[in-house]
Amino acid sequence: TSSSATPTGPITVPSAGTCAWISCYTEATYTRAVNSLAIYDYNLMSPEIYAVGCAGYDLFGVEYGRECYCGNVLQSGSTLAPPSDCSMLCDGTSNEYCGAGNRLDVY
Repeated sequence: TSSSATPTGPITVPSAGTCAWISCYTEATYTRAVNSLAIYDYNLMSPEIYAVGCAGYDLFGVEYGRECYCGNVLQSGSTLAPPSDCSMLCDGTSNEYCGAGNRLDVY
């Protein structure tokens, strides 16, 4: 018999709704990295919730464990960051990561 390992501890969600995780990004130089719509619901924050809230947009990013930004492009000046930089736990679930300070998990 074989067994598969079960992840322990918090994870970066590989996909939320129909959106796949792209990577961890910094904020843009003079604006939000993803800036068409902002959603805040601290008690429910999770990538799965905001995939629904950002339906109709091409991208969304979760940041600071409790903020979500929807948009269609990643703004100029936003750069790729190491995935380990996006290590803040989501307010709505303690087993998933939701970006960090000036870092977005982008889907």
